[in-house]
Amino acid sequence: MNAIWSNWHPLEGASRNKAIPKTPGLYRVRRIEHISLEYIGQTGNSLRGRLGHLQGVLGDKMPYGDPHTAGPGLWAQRQDLNCDYEISIAEIRGDTAYRKGQECLEISHHRFKHHRSPTMNFGRMPEGWIKSSGNNRRLVLAGKRFRGHRDASESRVPDAAAPLDLHGEPKSNDWLGLTWQELRKDRAQAKTAGLYRALHKNSETLTYVGQSSTSIAARVSAHLAKATKPGHRQARFFNETIIWEWADLSELKRTQLLEIENDLIASHMLAHDRPPDAQFLG
Repeated sequence: MNAIWSNWHPLEGASRNKAIPKTPGLYRVRRIEHISLEYIGQTGNSLRGRLGHLQGVLGDKMPYGDPHTAGPGLWAQRQDLNCDYEISIAEIRGDTAYRKGQECLEISHHRFKHHRSPTMNFGRMPEGWIKSSGNNRRLVLAGKRFRGHRDASESRVPDAAAPLDLHGEPKSNDWLGLTWQELRKDRAQAKTAGLYRALHKNSETLTYVGQSSTSIAARVSAHLAKATKPGHRQARFFNETIIWEWADLSELKRTQLLEIENDLIASHMLAHDRPPDAQFLG
């Protein structure tokens, strides 16, 4: 089911705008009257409150990466383009996994339509900028909190190729144009990078979709370790009967792998109206 989006409202003052509900949902940010988007996000709390976290974009200093990860990028873009922003929201019913799956679907629809991700999703910054750090006690005590700044040597990671079609069978060997193969437990694959999926033979849906830019085998080991932790929300999904498969994308950067992981989750949403069973439960 596609999200039902509201009319556009100015970002400035969004935290006081009574037309924006205090309910969970999705939100999107764009430059005023532009067609493509700068960011798509979600919240399980108050949409009005979450958009209040972006008011630092309008300030004199680059905001930290907390309370909103897109704040530094939007602020930097505003310095470069002297632009203002507007926002739109969609209330989403359902649990956290479903809402996050809907977020993936909206991002992938944007990638399909505009051949790129929303500008600041996946931690990206505009060309020539370094992002602010987070803002928490641990970083302050370690002396590692800092505000971002211009740096001409900083280049933006190119967008991963957008999907030609998001529809497909999530358990097929060529899902979304990738070549899927079973993950073997040997040294030759110990440090492979790319995408992976977990599934059970007798289930129509997948159990999990993930990515690693260093070692898929290490990520699989981390998932299996959760099965030994009593009370962990993913424990019952990662048992001995699970099958692990992977697609080699070792030439891609981590940001690009995150984009394609997002596309896989979006494709699963289209096929089953849910993300994989253990997705977003960690």
